[in-house]
Amino acid sequence: ISLGGFYKHFDNPIEVVVRPGTELIVSVANVPVAHSAGVEFDFRTSLDFIHGSLRDLYLSGNASYIFSQIDLSGSQTTQTTLERPLQGQSPWVVNAQLSYENVEVGSNVNLLYNVYGRRIVGVGTLGLPDTYEEPFHQMDLVFRQKLPLKFAITFKLRNLLNLHARTRLLDKTVRRFLRGRTFSLGLSKSF
Repeated sequence: ISLGGFYKHFDNPIEVVVRPGTELIVSVANVPVAHSAGVEFDFRTSLDFIHGSLRDLYLSGNASYIFSQIDLSGSQTTQTTLERPLQGQSPWVVNAQLSYENVEVGSNVNLLYNVYGRRIVGVGTLGLPDTYEEPFHQMDLVFRQKLPLKFAITFKLRNLLNLHARTRLLDKTVRRFLRGRTFSLGLSKSF
């Protein structure tokens, strides 16, 4: 178990900005200064305390709370919101992992879960409000098996839940789509 804190100071961070027009124009711009601070909790445990036969099962995860701020008051800017979080920074993130690892036969299976809090994906300018991405839940499964002659095969199933991703402007959904599931199979060799 661990608990940690952090503080970051950014000089001239680059952000994605959206300009109004007949079609929205997406570009990048620097802001003078940004700050970010937060706490993170991590844990990892074997599940053998439940039953001795579960010694190859592990549960791990982390959760973060992040406060970020940009203050543009007193600056010459076309950005609509003068005090707001840093673009792209979620206020919280949660990750969890259930793992099976059998060292003797070289098998490893991981079920991974991730969700993050609502975040700005496009900073509004010239009166246009900021665009937000809503929380997105993702679950992945990764299987890795060692083979003879230092080969290994890996099979990945990404985004098993395949939920809709949503982007909102004020109280309206402006973009809703499925990210889709992906499957991959790989063969590797160690030297």
